[in-house]
Amino acid sequence: MKERFILKFFLLAIAASLFCIGCKSGHNQGFDTYSVAGQRSFLLVSKNGHFPFAGDTIGLVNSFNLVWPCPGKMTSEAEHELLVRYFGDTEAKDIDQVASVWLDDVSIYDEDEVRIVKVDTLPDTMEYSYSKIEGTCSSDGVVACFMIGKSNYEVGSAHMLYTAEYVNVDVRSGNVIHLSDLVDTTVLGEVLYRAVNGLEVNKSVRESLFDEYVQSETLPLSNDFIIDGAGRTITVNYQVYDIAPYAYGIQSVVLPLDWLFGQVTVTDYARSLMEEMKGDESL
Repeated sequence: MKERFILKFFLLAIAASLFCIGCKSGHNQGFDTYSVAGQRSFLLVSKNGHFPFAGDTIGLVNSFNLVWPCPGKMTSEAEHELLVRYFGDTEAKDIDQVASVWLDDVSIYDEDEVRIVKVDTLPDTMEYSYSKIEGTCSSDGVVACFMIGKSNYEVGSAHMLYTAEYVNVDVRSGNVIHLSDLVDTTVLGEVLYRAVNGLEVNKSVRESLFDEYVQSETLPLSNDFIIDGAGRTITVNYQVYDIAPYAYGIQSVVLPLDWLFGQVTVTDYARSLMEEMKGDESL
């Protein structure tokens, strides 16, 4: 029943094994990765009949299936930032350790006075809560883009919560690319608002906005974006509830480069990056 909620952008199936790493290189241009996967299952037994399971027993499954850069592909600072984006632990230093700690995290039920039992598998018919992280990576040889999909569901909730986050890496330097590396972000909120209201490609976003953003003349900045050198766009993504109701899903504001570069100050680094991604066209 719960699997109906899995989003179409979650491209990888969750591995059934416990924490494991296989060092098999990916096929991205100039940016090899390997797979990292793991799963933990728990039984949660209510002591005092607390919501959501009122004296019954439910399951909890933590699982991830993601990709990680092969040694030397990213700087240590970039790897740390990727770890934080994957697992949310700002103190994380090593993927093996932080992934194992994340798998054993049952803190969502800390306040419900439950007895927690680690098990190998759950009964097929048991209702269960879950936390999932799924990651992919694509590269054109200039920029490698990590897509991090996260979903969480608690038994008794109306629906799951989900995010789709993006981390862009300069293949040449191994550094994470931030929007501030590309454009003047001090005015980007106003530029994003103009893109939503003035470009037909963003019509669906315009029709989905919370009322507070309809007349605000600015949008909040987002850390999630995709660089498409071939399509000559930067797409800024907003998670559910960021600028629109849950029912409208993740919102994507498309910024055509030819339009964007006339709206905001662009860095020399951005021009160099885009030229290399496109290859046959200067900006």
